[in-house]
Amino acid sequence: MAFTFYGQFCGKLNPNIREYLCGGSLINSMYVLTAAHCLTDAKWKARRVWLGHWDSNSPNAMEMEIEENIIHPKYGQNSYHDIALVRMKTAVEVSKFIRPICLPLDGHLNSVKLTDTLAEFASWGPEQKNFGIKTTSKFKMYLKVWDTRLCRKRYIMSRREINLDYELCAGGEEGVDTCRGDSGGALMHSMHKAYREKVYFVIGVMSFGIKQCGSKGWPSVSIEVQSHLPWILSNWRRTT
Repeated sequence: MAFTFYGQFCGKLNPNIREYLCGGSLINSMYVLTAAHCLTDAKWKARRVWLGHWDSNSPNAMEMEIEENIIHPKYGQNSYHDIALVRMKTAVEVSKFIRPICLPLDGHLNSVKLTDTLAEFASWGPEQKNFGIKTTSKFKMYLKVWDTRLCRKRYIMSRREINLDYELCAGGEEGVDTCRGDSGGALMHSMHKAYREKVYFVIGVMSFGIKQCGSKGWPSVSIEVQSHLPWILSNWRRTT
């Protein structure tokens, strides 16, 4: 299955070198949602967004130039707001293959209500059965959403504080995890609407995990989208 709303950022300080940087998700024709740390690292400069890029060897992705990066104003004070918007110079032409993911606007997709459900993630990372080997195509994996209070207790051991209001934890099975290069990607919840195909909602923006990804009992941590909706909506409306 191909997620038609998934994008990736490429760029480096040297504009002549193109390298994969982070993931992101298209949320309307002008904006991609991603992690703030993907856009603030001094070693990198995100220059373009590739949409519809399911296979890294495929030349058929849509390439979009970046006009503006909008970083959450509280990012830097802590990691709870590791979220950002990327505005593209021109609108994306929505098609069967490239279209926006839904935002959780009705208020029922927060960490409390999602606990113990299965979320979905599309990863460029190592395959589940061959952990440690990079792939050229995205694959879909299912990650169980944790009770954030249990996740917080777990991460105290690594001296990381998890915020119950702004973060969401998922995964923790051995060999099934997000990994390096997955930052900024969408943690997704899907449901079937009456007489319609499956609908996907972005519930989290992948932020961080422990260094040894795929370790049993250690979920990855995403920034909860629902708690950041006021910021997301006010910023895309402010600049359109």
